[in-house]
Amino acid sequence: MNLLSLNIDEIVEKGRKGFITVAIHGLDIGGLILSAAFLKAGFIVIGVDRDSKRVIRLNHGILPKPYLPELAPIFRKYVAEEKFRATINNTWASENSDISIVMIPPEIKKTRSSYDVNLKNLLNVVKDVGKGMSTGSLITIASSVPPGTTVKIVKPILEHLSGLRVEYDFALGFYAEKASECSSLSSFISQRHLISGFGAKSLRVLYGIFKAVFGENILSLNNITLAETMNILFKTYRDVIYAYVNSLVTYMKNIGVDINLVTKYLPEIYGLEVPKPTATVFSSEVFKETYILMKELGKQNINYEVLRIARETNEKIIEKIVELLAEAITKIGKEPKNIKIAILGDAVKENSSDPRNSVTKIIVNELLNAGIKKENIVVHDPFVIDDEELKVELTVNLNQAVKDADIILTLIPHKIYSEVTVSALKAMSGKERVVIVDVANVLRKDTISLGLSYVGLGTPWYEA
Repeated sequence: MNLLSLNIDEIVEKGRKGFITVAIHGLDIGGLILSAAFLKAGFIVIGVDRDSKRVIRLNHGILPKPYLPELAPIFRKYVAEEKFRATINNTWASENSDISIVMIPPEIKKTRSSYDVNLKNLLNVVKDVGKGMSTGSLITIASSVPPGTTVKIVKPILEHLSGLRVEYDFALGFYAEKASECSSLSSFISQRHLISGFGAKSLRVLYGIFKAVFGENILSLNNITLAETMNILFKTYRDVIYAYVNSLVTYMKNIGVDINLVTKYLPEIYGLEVPKPTATVFSSEVFKETYILMKELGKQNINYEVLRIARETNEKIIEKIVELLAEAITKIGKEPKNIKIAILGDAVKENSSDPRNSVTKIIVNELLNAGIKKENIVVHDPFVIDDEELKVELTVNLNQAVKDADIILTLIPHKIYSEVTVSALKAMSGKERVVIVDVANVLRKDTISLGLSYVGLGTPWYEA
């Protein structure tokens, strides 16, 4: 179908009636969520992934792990209706679709002294798409990439391999993908979506496609490099802000000030929103954008020390958690091999079912190295059903996880944990002496009773 020949209303109508096929290249959690959104809007979807086992499972209506539970019936329905199919062949998908959305992230390669931002995987997919694309198609980059990538690198590749010209023969756009950050399909669909097109025709096509899926909840820009830059700066800004509060956790604990009260009252007095300290920002995989921006600044010999220190601070939050656990073990007064620990949270972030790059596995390894027995560590997560990389027991039953625990450690601030009081956790444990290390700063401190010790990330110890 020649999308360039259609106006916005025609694109919306044809998309919602199933006359437009979209190929989504990259079926991690973000690709699955975006696929589900397009399917529910009425589009035909081809999912592309290099993992052949994942493709086979998807073609049988079985979602690969991790995924949001609500997605399972959606994919079963549309696989059965032959409106979704998966393949490992990027070029075939491009040949048989009207739209190609490339969701392949850059690879960050780190050594002790340096790092590199590698676009090889993304560009290989772009080349495959270029070999299969036809007149009137739309190609959209939906990954965090260095500003200028879509126009300066992707565009020439597509034009060379296809023999087509952007704006005349095909549309080219950028989408600031947010699906991988969402805890539900509805929250993803309802949020604001940032898109940009190479020119007026590309932007018209891209807007029509996204309007069919997300309604009017779209911010469209006529400058792709601006959109790429906004995407990078937003995510890097978050990294820096978290580093600011994470750098204060030891200081706050030492002076006896609860950082949760600071973050609570700052907005009321000064109108300043400051997040709570968190361990969910340690991973370089979650904050690839910081490395991308540092690399870009370095190319121009611009100082990026603030970004480097911020990333280093967030990665070293693990050390602060280990220090608190060492204090907790001392307070229990037992040999490490005789201590039972319950860990609350295994997902990479709050209200997510994705355990990849989670801080939990690192902390489990630290505990095992400290002498805690494997059978004495139980991890609870209400969203994560299975985690093949986790070396200890995983359960969705909170009572089962906490029973007989000497130390209860929260790592991920799932909303459900904010409804739990420290006294309730102590009661669930059944132990007279319980130490709670609330790294997620999420529990309700109702009563610090006899035999209970509590500390958060950036708080003093609370004890009866």
